[in-house]
Amino acid sequence: MQEKERSPQTDGSGESCRKNFERNFSNLFGEMFPGAPKPETIPFLARYFFEESKVNLQELLESPNIDTGKYTKEVEEMVKSIVGAKHAVTTDDCSTALKLSLRTAGVMQGDEVITTAYTYIATPNSIENAGAVPVFADIQRDTLNLDPQDIVKKITSKTKAIMPVHFAGMPCDMDEINAIAKGRNLAVIEDAAQAFGARYQRKSIGADSEIACFSFDSHKTVPGEGGGVAVTRREDYAQQLRLSRYYGIDESYGQDYYKKFAVETWGENGYLSELNGALIAGSLKHFKELLVWRVFVDQQYREHLKDSGLQFIRPDSSQTYSAHYVTPVVVDNADKFIQAMASRGVRAGLPAIRNDLAPRYGGERRRDLPVLNELEFQIAALPTHPGMGMEGLEKVIEAIKKGW
Repeated sequence: MQEKERSPQTDGSGESCRKNFERNFSNLFGEMFPGAPKPETIPFLARYFFEESKVNLQELLESPNIDTGKYTKEVEEMVKSIVGAKHAVTTDDCSTALKLSLRTAGVMQGDEVITTAYTYIATPNSIENAGAVPVFADIQRDTLNLDPQDIVKKITSKTKAIMPVHFAGMPCDMDEINAIAKGRNLAVIEDAAQAFGARYQRKSIGADSEIACFSFDSHKTVPGEGGGVAVTRREDYAQQLRLSRYYGIDESYGQDYYKKFAVETWGENGYLSELNGALIAGSLKHFKELLVWRVFVDQQYREHLKDSGLQFIRPDSSQTYSAHYVTPVVVDNADKFIQAMASRGVRAGLPAIRNDLAPRYGGERRRDLPVLNELEFQIAALPTHPGMGMEGLEKVIEAIKKGW
């Protein structure tokens, strides 16, 4: 009988996990900033880097040629290996990856792309920057992700693509979304900025995607100083992405490309810098520890705060689990909760904003998003980053137990 695949939190007892995490992460702030005291307030998000990244940077800065492409190529190979993707193409940030992916998939001026209103502004911005129009669909109660049933309601003759956002690292219901897209010949471009390491139906997000885009921002699950990567199962898409991220130039000509003026297609300067690649390559070597830590934190929140009045979204399972960028919760009043936590030295936060309220997208609360309208002022999020360590995790839990 085949053993069930388990999410990363279950490889030992709770006490052994605690000791392991405390040893590896509790002094992380001190390691990053020698001599600096630990912050009195637990931040909602935090930037952190590892010794390998520092070594990579030092090597690069001492090199006579800083643009060798060594680290950007290393990042692509590591991403392919971790995710299980056929192709990986790095970019200067995730927004660029999303925009180039939309155009690569055939999205053109005036086309419509269905996405969620409850996401960071980069999602609809990338759609607009590709020349298309974002169309907002409602969210699910149990995941806060795009609702497949509402996607169907928003499809028109102008719809060209769907952009699901794996909110806070929780995978969308991709089987349903892909089925909707396949039946209507729509592209699916996944905004996986917060979902590096997440799994859906036992496969890593991006492993078999048309295109999925990850972020390496400094506070993401794998930190860089910005940066993004698009993964795809299609060779033609990968080839187009490589061309379009660097002015449409065919780099296979090598250093002599300028002699042939090898501009094959549309493009821009969206290349990942070697300096950033050096940071990301170092972080990727700690990917497993980072993911296990975040999963562990979410598990501890659920175990110790089950009677606190917080409502958690869908829990991890053996087949599908989140990357736990943050831990979203539903409370009676999100602002009141966040203020109460701040008074106790804990920065909770709002995990997203609703973009339909932005002047750019109408500035009015849409009536056709009933679940979002109901939950809008009730959604908050708890920190999961490794910078807080076990001491910080316990501080968050105790602060919440006092009520709000």
